[in-house]
Amino acid sequence: MLLTTNMWRSTSTQQPMQFMSDHDDWLRRRNAIETDEWGEWTTFGHEIHIHPGMPPGTNARFMYLDKNCIALASGGVGDRFVADEDSYRLDERVLKLGMIWQWKANKGSPYAEDMGTYQDAIMQSMGREKPAPILIHRRGGNRVDAAFNR
Repeated sequence: MLLTTNMWRSTSTQQPMQFMSDHDDWLRRRNAIETDEWGEWTTFGHEIHIHPGMPPGTNARFMYLDKNCIALASGGVGDRFVADEDSYRLDERVLKLGMIWQWKANKGSPYAEDMGTYQDAIMQSMGREKPAPILIHRRGGNRVDAAFNR
């Protein structure tokens, strides 16, 4: 997910729901029956959890970046190379920088600066992607949409 993404309900276009990054805080607030007036959300178990639940017909939307950075020659995308014809979807400089810091780390050489350079490059590259909407979750008439980079 993007670092600054918000979850927006279709019933509230002026204020996003509050993201709860700490699972202990999420559980504490559920046990204490506390809720932000605009709603709260978190992720765990490969699912998005929203509290309070949304009424039927209400949508929630947020931005999401794809973890699959390899274009597979056989079609589709993946998170690792499986054939010689597969290609990297981001700037090839990012791939090179990632290979450099990982090689240094595996050899026991100092690699912190190289890893920082790689992380900066990948963040810049991710920010250039154009999102396109897809449906990621449907349960009981409620819908959560995500914009997904391809």
